[in-house]
Amino acid sequence: MLRPGGRRAAQRRRRPAGGDASKALADPARVKIMSLLFSSRPGEETSGYLAAILDLAESTVSHHLGQLRKAGLVISDRRGMNVFHRVKPEALQALCVVLDPSCCT
Repeated sequence: MLRPGGRRAAQRRRRPAGGDASKALADPARVKIMSLLFSSRPGEETSGYLAAILDLAESTVSHHLGQLRKAGLVISDRRGMNVFHRVKPEALQALCVVLDPSCCT
């Protein structure tokens, strides 16, 4: 008899962080979001701004940002009526390892 969350929950907890990052970046819209956040002059953007640039619904962009946040690639901060999103600094190192495992040896 399996307890709630049993075997599959344990497997999800054991996944390596790089796998989550590469899975999150498997979607072209998420790659575009990361690119926009990397190149942003203020270093952060709202989901409304990203939605307008990408010509996507704000709810769609929010979903993608949630997946990027879950993968540890993006940080989000609420300020008043807006939520600002930026690339998590530690994500740069993780992305280098995922994209080129020999980069950090």
